[in-house]
Amino acid sequence: MKVISCLTCGKKIKVYEGRNKKFCSLKCWREYQKKSKINKTKKVKCRFCGKIFTTTRNAKYCSLECYNKHVLGDSILRKRLGKLCLHMYDKHGYSRYELAKIMGASLGFTTKIMQEVMEKEVKKGGKK
Repeated sequence: MKVISCLTCGKKIKVYEGRNKKFCSLKCWREYQKKSKINKTKKVKCRFCGKIFTTTRNAKYCSLECYNKHVLGDSILRKRLGKLCLHMYDKHGYSRYELAKIMGASLGFTTKIMQEVMEKEVKKGGKK
């Protein structure tokens, strides 16, 4: 057993050999994490919309919606989602609004965008 100092408060703690303990308590660990994240924040420009946002990771997009639009392409994604929504509308009886909420939330789109997709697909299929 060896004695080390807590990285946050400096309190002496006993540690068994082979353990990698660095803090005396969960409170000290959280405080250390909080301080280290503050120092690591950086401002980044979104690759899709150009908006400046703050991150502690290597994020390249400000939102999931921007990521989907940039990686998948807005028109391709709308086409795929439209077909899937139409299938769920026909087979399972979901309302357009319910589908817009379900599908949009899972992919980071707003309800308004998903409703537009549904409207276009329903018009193509001849349904109202």
